[in-house]
Amino acid sequence: MTPFYYVALSLIALYLEIRAYQILRGKNPGLRIFLAVLIALSMGLYPYLMMLGVTHPWPNAHEALSVIGVFFSTAAFFSVFLLILDVIWLISFIITRLFRGRRCGNRMPLKLYGGLLALCAVLAVWGGWNVKTDPPVKNVAVTVPRLPADLDGLKIVQLTDIHVSPLYEKERFTDLVKKVNAQNPDFIFITGDIADGTPQSRRAIMPFLHDLKAKIGVVMIPGNHDYYVDYTAWRHYYKSIGVPFLENGHVEFRKGDDVITVVGMTDRSGIQYGYPGPEKATFGADASNALRIGLIHRPEDAAKWADPRWGLDLLLAGHTHGGQIFIMYPSVWLQNHGYVRGLYHVGNIPFYVSPGIGSWSGTPTRIGAPTEITLLTLHSPEKTH
Repeated sequence: MTPFYYVALSLIALYLEIRAYQILRGKNPGLRIFLAVLIALSMGLYPYLMMLGVTHPWPNAHEALSVIGVFFSTAAFFSVFLLILDVIWLISFIITRLFRGRRCGNRMPLKLYGGLLALCAVLAVWGGWNVKTDPPVKNVAVTVPRLPADLDGLKIVQLTDIHVSPLYEKERFTDLVKKVNAQNPDFIFITGDIADGTPQSRRAIMPFLHDLKAKIGVVMIPGNHDYYVDYTAWRHYYKSIGVPFLENGHVEFRKGDDVITVVGMTDRSGIQYGYPGPEKATFGADASNALRIGLIHRPEDAAKWADPRWGLDLLLAGHTHGGQIFIMYPSVWLQNHGYVRGLYHVGNIPFYVSPGIGSWSGTPTRIGAPTEITLLTLHSPEKTH
């Protein structure tokens, strides 16, 4: 989690403290003190314990973080809704004073603030439950314009934004492996944001990657979160398990007489840590190969990689978490040029953005953006017609 995250949390906590004092003005001083302490703990304890779990092995951290995360999310939701109400009140105040020459009425009664807080608590519990629920398999049929008829029915499992963090117990990933392997895929592609934390702190869980089985191959690329904590050690670990970990490169596989090229790009976050960004991507695979699949993390760069000079036939990305929370959807949509989740077409190239299976550890809630294990079945136009 970046310094900006902690600055933002501090400002949110300060805003909540000020507004809570104003809302409870004239009430029992003990209640105001209690609420001030509760806000401080709700906004501060979860990030502190998460960082502790990210850097140190902590058995059963998921239990404590799941409970504390509900208080954190409740405070976060309440601050958002409270800010919206305050902006509406401010606009009403300005309009009333300027055009009617009188004061605006009082703000909401205390009971309504209590009701809003209760609603935020319900959203926090619901969102936390969604984060911990095992992701379902989503079947997606994709017609690939240049796909040879003998590759019709090729099955790809896309896993993205796994975010192995203290939020999750080991059993989640054991179940994930069973569910993925049961699909009997030809390929498994992991499109970044694999783990949050140091290799040492996640050591007990990460072997699940080695247990993923595909008939042709498993390929991984880095996402922005993979650079945040000891990327050098993670890079060494991923390469040690015998799975291609592509950093602006490609790997070729064969299925019968057909050669399939998988191209994997880095994430631009790597630049600030001294690693090459995706603009450095160069790969000399034969453009006449039967199928060329591009793996990127951020969908915002889709138009660049759909350029015919790269010769790609299919593009896969993650990063967005499908918006993660409904109130974040517009921002995620803008940041990623309209690509949030689902199947798109960029020019003539099918492009799938998976909402992923995990949650960013800084916001332990998902609402309106369900997780998924994406199972893509490729179809040839010849077979489709």
